[in-house]
Amino acid sequence: MNWKEKVRFLIQKKAEEDIDRLDDPGVYYIDVLARKSCWVEYELESILKDYPHVPQSYIEFIKEFDHLGLLFVDFYGSLKGGLSLKKEIAEFYEYLQKDYFPFAKDPGGSVFAMAKDGSIVYFWDDDYEFEEPEKIADDFVDFIDNYVLGEKGCKERDPESYKYFKSLGWV
Repeated sequence: MNWKEKVRFLIQKKAEEDIDRLDDPGVYYIDVLARKSCWVEYELESILKDYPHVPQSYIEFIKEFDHLGLLFVDFYGSLKGGLSLKKEIAEFYEYLQKDYFPFAKDPGGSVFAMAKDGSIVYFWDDDYEFEEPEKIADDFVDFIDNYVLGEKGCKERDPESYKYFKSLGWV
């Protein structure tokens, strides 16, 4: 199962079982804020024009999974859907300029961003000047497959989900 199929699987599982974070926090894997994609024509393209290094894998992901909450990662998305990618880029632009493309955050407010070389970096919430990015994945696919849904990040940040993914043979 590839990385996108895994995300679709979790969305389907949530729909079938109606998993609720309040009922059992140990089985909370996914939150789909926008039940359907809310992108309007040219909205994403107008954002990405300043970031030619953003890979097609991310573009396909965010078009399909607008405003997805995946374990400990909340992805920014369309203006209509919730956490606005455009607004978040504007908020962090002073510090990140066009060197980094912020695309998500964790529950504590730390920021996930793409560097110009395609790698994924993490800016801790206490790094107010965005000066010390920590490289956490080689590219966006590696970020989803091996960091969020795999051993690199999930094992440490969400051990219960890691056990579940291991039972599925994903790690």
